[in-house]
Amino acid sequence: MNFENGTILEIKPSNRNKNIFAVFCDSQVLYLVDVSNGKIVKTGVFENIKMFSKPVNMDFYYPYICISEKYGLNASVINIETGKIQKFSREDYHADVSVYSTGFIERDGKILLIHQTQWNRLDITDLESGKILTKRDIKIELAPDKHNKKTGEIMKGKRKSENYLDYFHSSLHISPDGKNFLSNGWVWSPVDNIRCFNVKEFFSKYELCSFGIEYANGYNWDRPCTFIDNDTFVIIADDHTKELDEEELKEYEYRQLQFYRLNDITDDKWLKSFKTIETDIFECDPVYGEVNGELYFDKKLNKLVALNDRGAYLVTLEGETTEKIPDIKYNSASDKKEDIFRNAKRWKYSSEHHFFYRFSASENTVKIKEIII
Repeated sequence: MNFENGTILEIKPSNRNKNIFAVFCDSQVLYLVDVSNGKIVKTGVFENIKMFSKPVNMDFYYPYICISEKYGLNASVINIETGKIQKFSREDYHADVSVYSTGFIERDGKILLIHQTQWNRLDITDLESGKILTKRDIKIELAPDKHNKKTGEIMKGKRKSENYLDYFHSSLHISPDGKNFLSNGWVWSPVDNIRCFNVKEFFSKYELCSFGIEYANGYNWDRPCTFIDNDTFVIIADDHTKELDEEELKEYEYRQLQFYRLNDITDDKWLKSFKTIETDIFECDPVYGEVNGELYFDKKLNKLVALNDRGAYLVTLEGETTEKIPDIKYNSASDKKEDIFRNAKRWKYSSEHHFFYRFSASENTVKIKEIII
């Protein structure tokens, strides 16, 4: 494959055609590659994507491709049928540790982009018209303290806010029907917490329509997570064993798979897990007990696909591992290396096409390993 001397940063298959891959290079050029015949077409130049010291993210939802600086401030979307490129950006407040939130949804026959504009704000844009559909004011004010002259008591002023949520958005997970989504982010001090959104409600209540899940651990936001249907999602929990004393350990049982239903929301706006399963498909960090990797759901297989540093696993919804592929690994250690290929070389999974894929720099080709249905 020849990409005009560009170094490949990321690849992504089309959601419609398993043979068509988007390929983005550090020359800021996007290509379309047909892996069935090797044909390469130069598609567009993304002038605002400049941060190449850290990974870029890409999503291919035909006819749109979104590319973002994963821990940067810039994103762009191209319509590959028209060649039109739209530029997006977010404000810089701890962006270096929070993934640039983006995701495609369909609504009323139109393709929309959910995109982060501030650390605690998401907006939705109609990509055909370029119009932002979620314009609003976000305000937070602290009323002045009041002094009671009779008692001498100081009454602290109450905080008044409008459309304000004290929450750092990060990677997004979209339900299969596009009607719900999750933000896999965090709050101070910091603590990870996944917040749940309904798209219809978001258009009127914005961030304030959301609710969080009861599970939280520490610094492990962007944890492995996936929807398994329009209402149900599953996360991979960390192991708290080393944090507990002897008495606490007697009642503690580490269960890695935790399932949630959006309709189970309680009156106090928290979501509890309705099912937990003990598995060991993800390896836990020996110090903090954190998990690392990616989790997918393949509807045709009716199985979870777990991808981590030990390999890839096919797992039933009851936690039974039906297949392990040790030579397909997530390779999280590459995040700590100055390797510009790192995101493209990392194995990923396509739930639409039932294959693992990555770019092989040594062979200069896209590597694919299909799952037999």
